[in-house]
Amino acid sequence: MYAKAGAFVSAFDVDAFDEDESYDDVSPFVGAGIDFRVSPQLTALAEYDRYNVDIDENDFNSQITNDGPEFDTGRVGGRLLF
Repeated sequence: MYAKAGAFVSAFDVDAFDEDESYDDVSPFVGAGIDFRVSPQLTALAEYDRYNVDIDENDFNSQITNDGPEFDTGRVGGRLLF
């Protein structure tokens, strides 16, 4: 089992509300996962990450009414060592 944290770089180009705006920022992310060895050469894994893009209310001419999108990702896979 493992945990991770890091930085997520996001960039948005928005054409809405009769405005063209660009936004970019670095936001934190966190995640957790588990992996186990199936054989000496094969490892299986499952992982979950949570991202929160922090958008200031002053961005986009105050048309944004929340703190920005939050989204989750999941991954299931394997690693073959050779």
